[in-house]
Formats: sequence, C-alpha cells, structure tokens
Amino acid sequence: GAAAVLMLILIVLISVAKNFFQLYRFTVVRTDDSLLIEKGLFQRNLQTIPVRKIQGIKIKQQFLRRLLGFASA
Repeated sequence: GAAAVLMLILIVLISVAKNFFQLYRFTVVRTDDSLLIEKGLFQRNLQTIPVRKIQGIKIKQQFLRRLLGFASA
C-alpha cells in the first residue's frame, strides 16, 4: 500500500526532474529561413530547422504537461 504510493510519487518526481533538465531555458527563435531551437540544463542542445522543410506541426499535450505548460511538437 504505502510502498506503492511512495514508489509512484518517486517515479513522478523523477519524470518531472528529467523533463526540467531537458527543457530548461527552452527557446525557439525564427529567423528569415529557419527555426532555432535551444534547450537543456547540463547539456545545451541547439537545433536548426529550415522553414521550407516544415510541412505541418502536430501539438501533443499530455495532462501533466498541460498543467505545467509544456507541449511536444
């Protein structure tokens, strides 16, 4: 009973911490011909996507991410 609840809380906390570290200072900047995406706390990731290559975007928001203001594209 109590061990299962503690394990569930621990899993949720680990998941939130993982998302925080990966998405820390997440920014998207559009230049004339590309999107620059930067994110990460311990390891900064920079990704450049040419706008001409984007055909459509699908936004996914799970319940917990919606509450925290996060979304996946």
